[in-house]
Amino acid sequence: MGLERGFTLVETLVGMFLLVVIGVALLASLTLSSRVLIETDTRETARDLAVAEMEYIKHLPYSDSYSQNESLIPGGTDMVVTIETPVSLEEDGNLQLVKVRIWLNGSEVMWLEDYKVKWQ
Repeated sequence: MGLERGFTLVETLVGMFLLVVIGVALLASLTLSSRVLIETDTRETARDLAVAEMEYIKHLPYSDSYSQNESLIPGGTDMVVTIETPVSLEEDGNLQLVKVRIWLNGSEVMWLEDYKVKWQ
């Protein structure tokens, strides 16, 4: 009788177990990366909205109020614009702090601050 060479049941089970572990790890990393991709896309969209609104406000005539709270996109996205005069510059009155905040489903996703100057 010759020695037969082949895989035993234990070797086959160990190999299958290793394949399952590697497969589960790969699927978990794909799930995580798709979640990160969705969050990054949301933040970039919010940043684009904030920058566009800031540029729009900068090109409007100087005013004491640009405040608005309007729903931009169906699905819970809101934009809040506020104007503040920095305390140290109140006597001048020619400088405003403009804040644009983007909210999604009740949590703040992005905010942007910049100054608007009144040219005389």
